[in-house]
Amino acid sequence: CIKTSSNKFRTRYDITQYLIRNIRLVTGEFSPRSSKFGKNFPVSDNNDKAIDAIKNQKYKMICLNDVTSNFDFEKAKEELNAAFETILSEKSSFEK
Repeated sequence: CIKTSSNKFRTRYDITQYLIRNIRLVTGEFSPRSSKFGKNFPVSDNNDKAIDAIKNQKYKMICLNDVTSNFDFEKAKEELNAAFETILSEKSSFEK
């Protein structure tokens, strides 16, 4: 049984997502994807673009990134959660 990253110091049994990524790149087990597949949004005091993208489902995938600590986190969280509630009002089967 491999106990990934459970050792105080790295051993030969520790693996990371970077190792798996590099193995897949070297062996050709990857599929390039269009850069238009998703969008990255920095979370800040003004999240209008992210909220619009969520509500209108403009992208297949988005990344909400808190790159700074100089914003009202609770307000941003409420706004973004409300946007997600508009499109994901029902719990999925694994959330029930």
